[in-house]
Amino acid sequence: MSAATFGETRGENSVLQQAFEHLVLNGVERRYAWPLVKQASFDAKPTDQRQLTDRIAESMLGGLIVRDPLKDILGKRKEGSKGPVAVTLVGATGVGKTTTLAKNGKPPFR
Repeated sequence: MSAATFGETRGENSVLQQAFEHLVLNGVERRYAWPLVKQASFDAKPTDQRQLTDRIAESMLGGLIVRDPLKDILGKRKEGSKGPVAVTLVGATGVGKTTTLAKNGKPPFR
């Protein structure tokens, strides 16, 4: 991409280029990375790397839908069933399985 694509000034160009390359190097497809950087540059001061990175993260996280998995599981139980429910948490080391259980592990049956 040309310098004009990433901004008019050298500082702006460098920050936007770095943000774009960082996204691509971390597995974001180029076709998604550039619009994220472009939108974030409108919302942030384009010469401030940290502010730009924060805006990109907010943009990416803003599209996530968070659901209550226990509600989905309990909703599928047979009416009147009072028995236990088993839930399996699967994920790599350090992704928050235990933390998730600790935060959401209140007894679902009362």
